[in-house]
Amino acid sequence: MWMFFNAVGESIFSEEAKLFVTNVVSPILMIIMVLISIAMLVFILRQSGDPEELGAITGKTETFYGQNKEKTQGAIMKKLTVWMAVALVAISIIYFVLQML
Repeated sequence: MWMFFNAVGESIFSEEAKLFVTNVVSPILMIIMVLISIAMLVFILRQSGDPEELGAITGKTETFYGQNKEKTQGAIMKKLTVWMAVALVAISIIYFVLQML
């Protein structure tokens, strides 16, 4: 597979394009990855571990809080954390594919 990427990279991209990716795009992607990582750390540390959330394991979510759980701040933080993780993985894949070219 490595030979495939090398063959495609040599035939499609010019040296100027490779230099642009190496000197401009790669540092920008690294900065974005660092910023997303820091934001993820902040969101993870701001989340609290509520013992009330353990009721979801046993099915005891019959309270008002359990029925409206998706509207709480904790649920929003969890969704943001998941989306940031997905973005971090996607940007990392793009970065390392560009490094192979």
